[in-house]
Amino acid sequence: MARTPFVLPLDADNRLLPDCAAACLRTARAAGAAFAYPLIRQFGTAEGLMGEPGYDPVRLANSNYIGAMALVSKAAWAGVGGYDHVRGGWEDFDFWCRLAERGLWGVRVPGGPFAEYRVHGTSMIQAAIAQPDTMRRMMDDLERRHPWLTLIWPLPESSRGGDTPAAPPPGKVSDADGRLARLLPVLDCPEPGGG
Repeated sequence: MARTPFVLPLDADNRLLPDCAAACLRTARAAGAAFAYPLIRQFGTAEGLMGEPGYDPVRLANSNYIGAMALVSKAAWAGVGGYDHVRGGWEDFDFWCRLAERGLWGVRVPGGPFAEYRVHGTSMIQAAIAQPDTMRRMMDDLERRHPWLTLIWPLPESSRGGDTPAAPPPGKVSDADGRLARLLPVLDCPEPGGG
């Protein structure tokens, strides 16, 4: 429903700092990117920075490092159908994966932090972490949606047997080269060393 060429999702308990939207817009336009994400400072019950790595779709294969507070091209948003319901959350992670699968990329805004993310014990992710089986189901759901994912998350004892790594599902390769081999066709990238 947005009338602007870009949108910036913002949860009610998070904050944009001055110049966030302008810096994201400047960066997205300069790079020709589908989205731009800022460095985010955590506040509340934890401190730290989020979104430090530069954009690399291969990094998404193991975990989400892009916050939901990103300026997204409305055309890219519409091109992948926006957020899709993900049971338990992680609609933003699913969204970044669908953009990557269609060859749409993002860029991290230099400098910052430009936004703040509230950390509290009742947030969706904190509640999921406290319930390892819920976290495992969320991870399994995303891996079904995006077979090139092999998510890594430190889980306490859960249905997969605690710290013992689970065997990969049938048809899944567990080594990094196997993940890369599955991801390259999805991203339509040339083979490494292929000239």
